[in-house]
Amino acid sequence: MKYLSLFSGIGGFEYAIHKTLNNPICVGFSEIDKSAIEIYLSHYPTHFNLGDITKIKKSQIKSLDIDLVVSGFPCTNLSSLSAIRGDNSGLDGKKSGLFYSLLKILSWIFSYNKNVKFIIENNNSMKGEWKDTITNILKTNFNNVYINVFDNAMFGVQSRKRILWTNFKINKDNIICQQTWNEVLE
Repeated sequence: MKYLSLFSGIGGFEYAIHKTLNNPICVGFSEIDKSAIEIYLSHYPTHFNLGDITKIKKSQIKSLDIDLVVSGFPCTNLSSLSAIRGDNSGLDGKKSGLFYSLLKILSWIFSYNKNVKFIIENNNSMKGEWKDTITNILKTNFNNVYINVFDNAMFGVQSRKRILWTNFKINKDNIICQQTWNEVLE
């Protein structure tokens, strides 16, 4: 399984991918936060950072052989805390609006490979109108979009609801990744 990781942070998706799949290969990741990159590369030193998602070129994507795209685009302007911070501008916001860069890259990938799978993650506390907008945009551009809401407590030590948009069905009964306190403390 070859995957591309966008808005990679410290490598949360990578952790799950490497714990659950046999011999996954990261063909590239995109992250700009220096501290996050440092932590990410301490765990995955051979992975290649494509850098700022807004500067990734179509030619870079075309050269990659991708089976899966994982992404957790910024919730900064979408989450319930965004109103408290004073910027609940949703997808019009500077950070959460980066969703459109993700969409552009997914469209490029799908123009080369219609069988690519994706998982797009965000905070479930966003307003229903933003969830609907994201869902409608994805359904307009890609076939078979599914919405999955999970409480992280199903898998580990933190209780926090997350929303995942996928283009494949997830059977919650088959989820095998279980985080422990020892792994968190490590």
